[in-house]
Amino acid sequence: MNSHTIPMTKSEAIALFGGRPIDLARAVRLSRQAINSWPAVLRQRHLDAVQAAQLRQQQQPAPAEPTTQTAA
Repeated sequence: MNSHTIPMTKSEAIALFGGRPIDLARAVRLSRQAINSWPAVLRQRHLDAVQAAQLRQQQQPAPAEPTTQTAA
């Protein structure tokens, strides 16, 4: 890990995406088993995957508000 990188734990990464390992797995496009094999303190490649997933999440368009039609 680089000296300028802020460490992140696997638990923190899981919490960022909903609190379940499967949520993190979907976000980083890996299997739940792969997430289970991650170390407690994430390595740079894991941090990169988490950051990329956060960016993808931010770039998704917000869901449209439901529209209500009124009778004319």
